[in-house]
Amino acid sequence: MQETVRRIEEELKNPSGNLDSVISDAISSVKDIQELLQIAELLSRNKRYPEAKRVLVQILDAHPEDGQALYLLGNVSVALNEIEKAKECYTKSLSLGGPAEKATAALALVEKALGNKRKAEQLLKEAGESEKASLLPQMMLYSLYMEQSRYGEARKTAEGICSNLPQSYLGFHSYLLTFFEEHKYEEAKQYLESIREPFGNVQEYVLDYVSTLLLMKKPAEADVYWQSKVDSLEIDSLEFMRIETQIASDLQDKDRALKANKKLYETYAIEDAAISIATLYIVDRAFDKALEYLKPIIYKKRFTKAYYSALFLKAFCEEQVTSEAAEASYKEAIQIYEEAVKKNAVNTYVMSFAAECYRKIGDVENALRCESLVADFRRQYSV
Repeated sequence: MQETVRRIEEELKNPSGNLDSVISDAISSVKDIQELLQIAELLSRNKRYPEAKRVLVQILDAHPEDGQALYLLGNVSVALNEIEKAKECYTKSLSLGGPAEKATAALALVEKALGNKRKAEQLLKEAGESEKASLLPQMMLYSLYMEQSRYGEARKTAEGICSNLPQSYLGFHSYLLTFFEEHKYEEAKQYLESIREPFGNVQEYVLDYVSTLLLMKKPAEADVYWQSKVDSLEIDSLEFMRIETQIASDLQDKDRALKANKKLYETYAIEDAAISIATLYIVDRAFDKALEYLKPIIYKKRFTKAYYSALFLKAFCEEQVTSEAAEASYKEAIQIYEEAVKKNAVNTYVMSFAAECYRKIGDVENALRCESLVADFRRQYSV
């Protein structure tokens, strides 16, 4: 490793306040452009973007047609939110022999960020047609089509991914997702069955097939298939635990759902699982046990959906024991809900909880106000 690179690396690991000085020494003494590029990349990887920009600008002052330096400066410009500058750098890098595929993909992202989606699409299509093209342009084009709800074109692009990677489930999963987005679950099931021969024992395939059956409201059929596979596959992964909780919930098997959610919560500390556990205990009127799972979520105050749910459920549990404590909790929840809405505009689940709390304390006027906001939002965005 070059001495200058080593010094900068050491300064990044153990800052002494001399980084600017070390960079200045590098700019004035290092003549090897590859070493300077290495320094710029090192600074960029460590999120020292202004310093990386300083080095790259120095390189380009001496070598204005270096395509790699222009590409790296484009990346740094994106990180510094200098989008137009990034576009300029990527465009020039491509014209000067910079890393073609990477620069094209980066330029497409910039064009998309600037609202030029057609230009982004054109760039990705051209990159994907190159003889040396990797999957990157195809995957980005697929994502672009999915974002625009152009599912037919997304399927066609996914077919290309399947052709390039016939042994991988990646392209087939991408193809499947187009059916999910269109709520065509019967077609999704038929498609999965058509590719069962090569992929039937792949974990992702099993997850997709069970998820499809659950979306089709066929939990019993999903469970039969699930049980036939669960012993031969790794059950302790997060995705598999989520599926188990969903099957148990859809089958309305409380004991199984409680066990599955406890395992999910104990293994991965998933707060949504704690909310499910608390809800199951509330159904059984075991309010003290429910509170054991709700209070830690409230204490952490992470402002997640689980947090807002926990506020309401805690007040509800207290209501079953003493109305005086419950009223204070409902009022506290309302204050937090209203503050959340002010910061994030209308949030349907927060406002729905607020409406419930207002009704619990007898404030019908504000309850109706919250319900009206939720209804207006759902009409406007078809939520």
